[in-house]
Amino acid sequence: MATSNSNRKVVPEAMDALDKFKYEVASDIAVKNIFKSALGT
Repeated sequence: MATSNSNRKVVPEAMDALDKFKYEVASDIAVKNIFKSALGT
């Protein structure tokens, strides 16, 4: 059975924007996790 790669880059020019978005989301999640652990919830 052949596998397909659904992660291929359809618009290579968008890579910079996607990387920025990825790091912004990761940063936001980390901040929320810090507050959750500080509050003990």
